[in-house]
Amino acid sequence: MIYDVDLTMTMPPELSATSGINAIAHAVEALYARDRNPVISLMAQEGIRTLAHALPIICAQPDDKTARTDALYGAWLSGICLGAVGMALHHKLCHTLGGSFNLPHAETHTVILPHALAYNAPAVPDAMARIATALGVRRRRARPPRSGAKACCAGIAARDRHARERHRPGRRPRREEPVLESAPDRARRNPRIDRTGLARRRSANQPRDPLKENIDMRNFDEATITDAVLQRVRAAKDDRIRQVSEALVRHLHAFVREIEPTQAEWETGIDFLTRTGQMCDDKRQEFILLSDTLGVSMLVDAINHRTPEGATETTVLGPFYVQRAPEHPLGADISGTMEGAPLLVTGTVSTAGGEPLAGAVVDVWHSDDDGYYDVQQLDEIGELAMRARFRTDENGRFWFWSIRPAAYPIPHDGPVGKMLEAQGRHPWRPAHVHFMISAPGHQTLVTHVFAAGDQYLDSDVVFGVKDSLIREFAVHACRNGRSMAARWRSLIII
Repeated sequence: MIYDVDLTMTMPPELSATSGINAIAHAVEALYARDRNPVISLMAQEGIRTLAHALPIICAQPDDKTARTDALYGAWLSGICLGAVGMALHHKLCHTLGGSFNLPHAETHTVILPHALAYNAPAVPDAMARIATALGVRRRRARPPRSGAKACCAGIAARDRHARERHRPGRRPRREEPVLESAPDRARRNPRIDRTGLARRRSANQPRDPLKENIDMRNFDEATITDAVLQRVRAAKDDRIRQVSEALVRHLHAFVREIEPTQAEWETGIDFLTRTGQMCDDKRQEFILLSDTLGVSMLVDAINHRTPEGATETTVLGPFYVQRAPEHPLGADISGTMEGAPLLVTGTVSTAGGEPLAGAVVDVWHSDDDGYYDVQQLDEIGELAMRARFRTDENGRFWFWSIRPAAYPIPHDGPVGKMLEAQGRHPWRPAHVHFMISAPGHQTLVTHVFAAGDQYLDSDVVFGVKDSLIREFAVHACRNGRSMAARWRSLIII
């Protein structure tokens, strides 16, 4: 399946409207499917909201690429809903009628949806409430559920009817109040109307001026605030900033609508973020810990490092990386004054095709046998330890001595630790050694090597463990030519 907005730009607005309602139907039925789930319900509501916002704009201005992009996003969400849960009465009716009488697909869905939804409405009040919110219905609490259902269905039908009437040859635009009116609808219903009944469009690079355009930019409520915020952030000149801002607003508002926080809960959330920022300094980054423990860091890593076959898998950088670590010759002992079981680390660096890389820069760092990094105890040890930079030899090899690292808890004396406790989670990471490897003409590799058999491999608090990164820390009885304990360990990385 290819999702490319440029492929939709020549799609006739009439077909765009009915196809959009067809997609909305997928999302609507996902809200009351027998096998529905919270994630799909959230995607369904967002799909309905986005399509309901974009379709009237497409009908008015078919070349509006932003609206086309929003519609494609809504269609994708609705398609995910269709593939994830079962469909119901509406789809059964449409497919039966379409197959029996050879009716056009999208138009049939558009006509049937309000009737099927009105029939189901009394049995699915929660789904109707989500649809009403997505469509921007001003719900009146005193009305019984049936009236609300009629309003929702009328809203879906009204949007499509108005879209078709705007493009009917010789048809004067309707002047009566629409059945449902979202913030974009109110923005279009203003005195600056030309003879075709469409609001004049500003040039693509001219920012919107609400004072000059007489746009209602006040009196927002839970049904209209999202569209209003989206309308404002679209003034961003940078395409990427606009894309990120719009996505942030859409998903953040959808999150708030789903959990419906109390004012006290909102204040608690603000306080949590404030304390997270206050915990940050030159030795600790609490926001990275928050990103790590919520799986965001690993998600970003996975998106940006889709490694080819033969390449070492990546994982998170972690909060204890130090730039410009001291460089040591191959074979050096980097443990400094730290005590612990001696560990010999050997490895090779090569291309994805297996060719050795001479002169590659290998940064390494790890914890001590109590689970602490050097930067957490500089006042005691006085210098960096268990951290160094090496360069591979002519055969791509590197080796060094240190001490065996231990499993450790991430710093949990701050807001992230309290979050983990509230979520019933532990703060531990399995024992590992960090690597950052770079070479000219190659992508930088950030990864770990984890100790086989560690009790936290399956519950790493930052979700960083991958099977290909687990190695044995082999135990040996002696170490030639050095004064040492009776047992030492080796980590061999091929």
